[in-house]
Amino acid sequence: MTQRKRILVIGAGFLGRSLATTLARDGHEVTLVDIDGSRLDGLESGADLRAVAGSATSLRVLRQAGAGTADAVVALTGGDSRNALICGLARSLGARTCVARIRDIELADRPGDLTGRPGRRRAGAHRHVAGLRRRDRLG
Repeated sequence: MTQRKRILVIGAGFLGRSLATTLARDGHEVTLVDIDGSRLDGLESGADLRAVAGSATSLRVLRQAGAGTADAVVALTGGDSRNALICGLARSLGARTCVARIRDIELADRPGDLTGRPGRRRAGAHRHVAGLRRRDRLG
């Protein structure tokens, strides 16, 4: 059996909702955060899937969602810079691991400073995931 983790998923679009639901079904304690509270409707049905309405670029909202004690924060909003900022804020609060969706590959692989470290680490993310925009998908 997998160890139960506390996971924050930021962004309640298709990917965020799917990830949050899957992780909750797998037995993890999941909090889904979105600035648009209407996107969170109907999610509170499971005991291990909590919804928080508000901007995850706010320290108050991240604290309310439990970022300080999270095992992982996954930022899946529509903006690369917003995802990087959310990861930086979550790490500053004590999140153990942060993953940011970065669609701009040049931004993700750009050196963050003169030491040559990747920009995503300097911005706060431990890892980044790249995905196709909905209009770029095949089929």
